[in-house]
Amino acid sequence: MSKTLKMCVFSDFHYRKFAYPGTLRDLDTILKRAADNQVDFVIHVGDFCNDYHESPELKPVWLNNKYELPVYGIYGNHELEYLIHDCRDYDDKPPMQLVTPWLTNQEVHWGTEDGKPLDDGSIAYYWFEKNGFRIVCTDTHYSYSEERGVWEHNPSLYVPKGNVMTESLGDKQRAWLEEVLTDAAHKDIPCIVFSHAAFADSWHPSHDRANVRAIFNRVNAIRKGTVVASINGHLHTDNAEVVDNIVFLDINTVNNGYFLTPGFPHYDETHTFLYTDYDAEGNEGETYERPYKELFYGLMGNYCWFYREPLSAIITVSDDGTVSVEGSESSWAYGILPPDTDKPGKHPKITSGTYKAER
Repeated sequence: MSKTLKMCVFSDFHYRKFAYPGTLRDLDTILKRAADNQVDFVIHVGDFCNDYHESPELKPVWLNNKYELPVYGIYGNHELEYLIHDCRDYDDKPPMQLVTPWLTNQEVHWGTEDGKPLDDGSIAYYWFEKNGFRIVCTDTHYSYSEERGVWEHNPSLYVPKGNVMTESLGDKQRAWLEEVLTDAAHKDIPCIVFSHAAFADSWHPSHDRANVRAIFNRVNAIRKGTVVASINGHLHTDNAEVVDNIVFLDINTVNNGYFLTPGFPHYDETHTFLYTDYDAEGNEGETYERPYKELFYGLMGNYCWFYREPLSAIITVSDDGTVSVEGSESSWAYGILPPDTDKPGKHPKITSGTYKAER
């Protein structure tokens, strides 16, 4: 009997009060769509939240969601952003100790020797199995210090000065990835690999892509079609292709459609979104219309063009290697288009389509 796996995938939600327009209503829209489609789980592919410490209201909506959905996530480059914008007291906790527990509400096999989580949260890559598929969730927030000769997890949004290979897995995680995928190949378990930075060659990729693609090819030489799909976020674009018998999917942002530095004014006081305030305990406060131009100290409205409705994808994978994407479509807020909308994947939608990796 054939096996299928259905999941809801979204990326680059960038929840942070006063900085981005993503709201709990947007997240609920995504989760409700997932529940209505009876998915097996929901997963975000990085940049879910830019300030976990000041976002307690997210927890009941995400980890303890009313739909009782299993949820998973991975590190993006913005997960630790809160460290660089202000000087609050975090009780001297390692930064990953705060963020890693937010990744999932399920038991998983972490990338440790015994598969159990570390108290400091410093290992944030893991795998789990569902419906006969193995789901591998990587962490591309490593960089290499040539001075110290070691791979390091980037401690914040920014990469340590002098480090190279800035969106990578690092040698230890690559070895873990190959071990997990090789085991699946010998057991004839199809795998789906999630990452924030892309492992595809044809759009802006992880600096580790050549090493990772070599792992994929070695594993698929053991058992054809073991790695069925590689799914990423990060780029705020919408792309798909099949290369080396692997389906590569680039998941568009929820609603932060286009970022341009230095940017220029394009929203005025009449261009608003519905915003709800929350206190330090996560209790709901006033709801009102908030101008886009006020976001992030008045800068984000100049730098970013937004989608009006949140995007997500319902992805169904069959054990014969068929990957079906039911996308979604939005519009540019107030019909205000950014420049260069003719660039590949720069549009307010996730494209539907069916792709095939032979098994």
